[in-house]
Amino acid sequence: MHNGTLHISSAQKYDNGTYICAAKNILNIPIEKTIYLSFASRPRFFPTAQKISVRKKETASLLCDVEGTLPLDITWQKDGMKIHPDSRIYITMSNTKSGILSTLRIDSVHSGDSGTYVCIASNNYGWSHLEINVGIQEPPPSPEKLRVFGIKSRQAIVSWRISSLDSFKPLKAFTFYLQLRFWHDANWGEIKLPKMPLNEKFEFNLKDLSPATKYDLRMHCETAGGRSQPSEVVTFETYGEAPDGLPTRPRVKALSSTQLMLSWEPIPKTLWNSDRIGYNVNLEPRERNSDSTAISVPPSSFIYLERQIVLENLMPFTRYSFTIVGFNQYGLSGKSNIVSAETFEDVPSVYPNNIHCIVLSSSSIRVIWEDALMSGINGNLRNYLIVYRPIADRDDDSLSSSKSPETSLTKSFLSSPGEISELIPGTTYRIRLAAVNNVGTGPFSPDVLAMTHEEAPDAPRDVKVIVSSPSRTTLCWSPPPNNRGKIIRYHVFHRSAVLGREVKEDVPGSTFKHEILKLINQHPYEFWVQAVTKAGVGKPSTVVKKIVFTKDSQGICSWGRAIRLVENTEVKLDCKAVCKGNCQWMWHYNKQLLNSTYRITFHEKDHIRISSLRTSDSGNYTCIIKSQLGMENIKYSLSVIGLPYISHVQAVPLDVNRVKLMWSTTYSHGIERFLLHHREEQGEWIEKEIDGSVKSYEYKGLSCGKAYEFYIVGAIEFTMGRASGTVSVRLPGKLPGPSPPSQAIFLEVNSTYLAIDISQWPSGGCSIYSFDVEYRIEGEPWKMYLQSTLPQPHLYIYDLHPATAYAIRITAKKYCWGTISRVQLRHFR
Repeated sequence: MHNGTLHISSAQKYDNGTYICAAKNILNIPIEKTIYLSFASRPRFFPTAQKISVRKKETASLLCDVEGTLPLDITWQKDGMKIHPDSRIYITMSNTKSGILSTLRIDSVHSGDSGTYVCIASNNYGWSHLEINVGIQEPPPSPEKLRVFGIKSRQAIVSWRISSLDSFKPLKAFTFYLQLRFWHDANWGEIKLPKMPLNEKFEFNLKDLSPATKYDLRMHCETAGGRSQPSEVVTFETYGEAPDGLPTRPRVKALSSTQLMLSWEPIPKTLWNSDRIGYNVNLEPRERNSDSTAISVPPSSFIYLERQIVLENLMPFTRYSFTIVGFNQYGLSGKSNIVSAETFEDVPSVYPNNIHCIVLSSSSIRVIWEDALMSGINGNLRNYLIVYRPIADRDDDSLSSSKSPETSLTKSFLSSPGEISELIPGTTYRIRLAAVNNVGTGPFSPDVLAMTHEEAPDAPRDVKVIVSSPSRTTLCWSPPPNNRGKIIRYHVFHRSAVLGREVKEDVPGSTFKHEILKLINQHPYEFWVQAVTKAGVGKPSTVVKKIVFTKDSQGICSWGRAIRLVENTEVKLDCKAVCKGNCQWMWHYNKQLLNSTYRITFHEKDHIRISSLRTSDSGNYTCIIKSQLGMENIKYSLSVIGLPYISHVQAVPLDVNRVKLMWSTTYSHGIERFLLHHREEQGEWIEKEIDGSVKSYEYKGLSCGKAYEFYIVGAIEFTMGRASGTVSVRLPGKLPGPSPPSQAIFLEVNSTYLAIDISQWPSGGCSIYSFDVEYRIEGEPWKMYLQSTLPQPHLYIYDLHPATAYAIRITAKKYCWGTISRVQLRHFR
């Protein structure tokens, strides 16, 4: 300090304040003076220059922070012109500690807003200005020539270009955004791609897509100037894959002996990996009483769309194991858990095999057989049933006319062999076998014939001696009541009661009289007869004693008896007259004279024959011989029973392939067997023989939707009864109507393949078992593409030529109808 002066060089604002100058004299008397120092400055800016960039359509805020002595005056200029506020431009002022802050705000900037803005500040001490260089950044152009290629099931390659690359030379890389959505979905998903250097073409490998899915795709490009408008939308579809996941919760239960119901939860649609899906139901039946390797039906596969199906035409009483597999055109899903079920029991469908008999004696036969196949027992085997009955000798008039229709006898055995006893010696038996389970009796085997051993016969009966002339004596007899075999001859004996000489003569076993010549007149004789079979000589008949006289005599060498026959057979009534001279031979029927007709023929003095017997022919038939020597007669009591008949027949459809035939009869004489006849409407009749104890029968494997006719005939021995009335029934299902229109069949058309929906084909209630698919280029012959393909929901025709006109012909088939419906489609590429 010099001379009382305070000098402050380069004064600053912080030098402001109150200064006190104090002085003392020699008297030490102080004196002071206060001086207030106030700093005044011209306007100043910090910083002195600015440069900002603003994206197009955004808001630009320019800040002018000025320091200086107030008051300050601030104005804004651009390109030498003062800026005035308007609807887009706003200027605001606010005080700061050291000056004023002025803000110039420009909304929704555009390229015209770029340039140098000047903030000018002035006060009483001077002025200054601030330059702000504003650059407007515009967004890049949208990506173009967007293309998706290299499409697979879960990835694809996306390529695109950016136009006007030269304008982006300062940039080293672009930022791209890929937006993806499900086809026609409202919401876009976005993927920020890694920065990509400038290039003429950009590519990106898009991953983690879903199979068989249609996508919309678009791109954005982003720079410092902002994000571009979206590119055009490109739609693409990924290829499919075999389904993910597997069918769940499989369940199966038996509905009948041939039906099982199978159900499951389907694969969720998100796991189909295609636009459609079907299911394979794989089954492998095993016989009930077999080890784990025995397979009674080869593994097979059925195709269904539903989640619940009924499997038909299965084997009764058989355990089936199922797995369910989803499928599409690309492959198979995983297998479901295995489920098993057993069909209900049913009557056996097979009979024992290789049946043969060993005759043990004259009254017993051993029957030997091979067990029926267990696969045809259709249940738990209870026993085998043997049905047997004697057969009359049709060549033996006397035997056949005296026999009544026999009743069948039965005997049960658990296993082979079985022995039937208390049989008639020398008799042929018809033997048949059937298997029996808890449900009922199965079909009977073909008849096997066996004849018991013969025995020596009983004694002939009713021996008569008739002297017909001085040199001729006739001996008559009737056969033994029990032949015990076939009589091959008779020993005829006569012996002089005086001389004691015995004479034996043999006559054929088919005759019942014999003439003895050259007997001594008025001499007593004894006569008797013995029957002979292969087993030996039978007992002798009663001895008849007779004195031979030369005078005439007469008699009948036949014997009346009771006869029971079936209607429509015939009978021979013997009346062999032995008489001489004027001898009358006549027949009475119920005490009325019987005359010959076209059915009744007379064989003079021998027999009458009545053919085509009727029940009205029943009654008493008397043969009379009358002469001057007197009258002699024999009487037959004939009973003719009616033919077997069926009083009521009913046919009831059980399902589309089965009919139950039921019948009843009031016939009281016993029916040996039934002959069932059936045919398709206007077809050939098919006959099936079943046992007479059965009163119903189930026809299986018939054709869905077809009409059938049935009738039944009962039979006794070799005699057929009256046919029942014919009953008709039509199984459920019908011939389908017209095939669906082509617009309902075509699902999808591509440049090289065609998808056809055949699930809409009207079935008429009967399952379609196959389709034939043919195609051709216009003007060329038809070519078979698929033949007898299983009924799948969709058919695919591949390897077609692009831009080519094709005609498609599809033929649907059913088991019962053959070719049922055909549609021809024109498909233009």
